[in-house]
Amino acid sequence: NAVAGGAGENAATVLKTRVLSGKPPTAAQVKGPAIQEWGETGKLANINSVAKANNWDGLLPAVVSDVMKYNGNYVAVPVNVHRVNWLWINKEVFIKSKAKVPKTWNELFKAAAKIEKAGFLPIAHGGQAWQDATVFEAIVLAVGGAKFYNKVFVDLDIQALGS
Repeated sequence: NAVAGGAGENAATVLKTRVLSGKPPTAAQVKGPAIQEWGETGKLANINSVAKANNWDGLLPAVVSDVMKYNGNYVAVPVNVHRVNWLWINKEVFIKSKAKVPKTWNELFKAAAKIEKAGFLPIAHGGQAWQDATVFEAIVLAVGGAKFYNKVFVDLDIQALGS
């Protein structure tokens, strides 16, 4: 059954409740690091036969297949594989504002100023905690670069914050 209120935190809470109460769904959409967390519970099925039949190891880049595996076994299907730092635009607003679709940070600020001057809200998002975190991480990556981002968010190098 669909989760009332949409995805994100609501869906994760409902999934945990169902699993802990002994009423797990047949399938659920779980992404990224959460796959490894669920793998630790022993509640995920080994789907190596499906992966082998569809040549996932030959088709998927390691960065994707590694996430789909727990202890070397496929436990997740590679769906909903995408980047989160996309920028969705309203073409009509850009046209009316005479703003150029941005390709850099500086262009984003210039476009936002033109859009605001034309009477439109230049940037918006849903305001849920995961969305705030996503926007924050995208800004850290854009401003600090990949090396800085990895030191801070992957290596958890506290010294990198002062660099």
